[in-house]
Amino acid sequence: MKETFTIKEGTEGTIDIKSSKGSNEPRKSSQFTFENTAFETKTNLNPQKDFLITSITAEKTRINRIFQKIKDYDDDIYAFEITGKMGNSPDFTWSIYKTYKELKELFDQIKKELSKKNIEDEYIRKHCKMVKHYSEKEMDSNLTNICKYLTNFYNNETGRNLEILNEALKISASSFTSNDGIKPLEGYALKKAEPRHMRAVLRYIVYPVEYLLFKDFNKRWLILKDDMISYLNSPTTVTGKNVYWFDEDMEVSIKDSKLLEIKNLSRILTLKFETTFERDLWKSEIDKRVKYIKDGLANNKYHSFTSQKTNCSAKWFVDGENYFSYLLNQLKGAKETVYVTDWFMSPELALKRPINYYDFLDENYKNNLNFNNVSRLMDIFYLLAKRGVKIYILLYCEVSLALAINSSYTKNTLKSLHPNILITRHPKNDTTLL
Repeated sequence: MKETFTIKEGTEGTIDIKSSKGSNEPRKSSQFTFENTAFETKTNLNPQKDFLITSITAEKTRINRIFQKIKDYDDDIYAFEITGKMGNSPDFTWSIYKTYKELKELFDQIKKELSKKNIEDEYIRKHCKMVKHYSEKEMDSNLTNICKYLTNFYNNETGRNLEILNEALKISASSFTSNDGIKPLEGYALKKAEPRHMRAVLRYIVYPVEYLLFKDFNKRWLILKDDMISYLNSPTTVTGKNVYWFDEDMEVSIKDSKLLEIKNLSRILTLKFETTFERDLWKSEIDKRVKYIKDGLANNKYHSFTSQKTNCSAKWFVDGENYFSYLLNQLKGAKETVYVTDWFMSPELALKRPINYYDFLDENYKNNLNFNNVSRLMDIFYLLAKRGVKIYILLYCEVSLALAINSSYTKNTLKSLHPNILITRHPKNDTTLL
């Protein structure tokens, strides 16, 4: 049984990855955590409920200035820089881009959504109606006021809960999970369905069949991190659909006016964007990260497929007795979050032995639990969750015909203990030919 535990709040085994500042530049190293991909829980944009926009500034610019190109683009666009704060984290700063038409449509859609939901907010309605009828010249001269409207809209509880506004500002339930003030690039795109597992054989055996079966595109919310792209069904959920890692063989190419193809060692990710500008914006940001990763791999003395991580604490164990004893003590000290990855987990596993399993049959057993007498993994998780610690578990989702490890039992058993225990199984095999 192979397990990986990461425990926050100053415990010995914590991985501490330093990052460079600047929202548009890749960080020097990155750590894969559940904030990057997600787990099975839905919220109403809960992670940013305490987020406030402190300022929005805007200017009208030529698109070719954004990409530092001399040709290809000869259009104008409004570039907005958004700054905000949540808790004790440094300020989050990021940019969004809107054409004159898109800006008018945004205010019109906000007004329509208020009407659809029967929400009476005269301030928002009044200014949405005003901007909707602006000519391009009026829009140019009122950019400062438009920035003020958007700031007030979002900081107003009514506006904050409008999906159309969050989507336009590129804000999702995963936007502000880092503590370094760095917000990922986000937004909707159409993702081509991918053949997986046995279906992948079709790519090499009967390509026309594969093309016919998997030519559909699905709308997905993309999140670009330092060394991967994750995608979700919508910005209001933190349930990740999948993760696409960057590696040494990464290739990013343009297939047509709105299509972007990204290849790594094992997969091809095909994305379709609404505009050529969006396609090029994403390609530009992905290229930055891929270049940074490849530069790091060029100097990797271990010739690994991924970059070296720095400032990582590690501890060696010879046998399970020492490991379980250490793990038990570390778990007991968790104050905020516990992350677990495992391919075969037994909830009844005892970390402290010997034990008498008949004790667990006592109907008062759960009521008498405390950190002094606890030994089973599920009981430790229960006590931590009860104390307010969030526990995120990633389990391997097996093909039941091949492996009898019953991860669904593990998931259901642990999830039933407490709402603070959040579990996802990956990969999802229910859509494969098996």
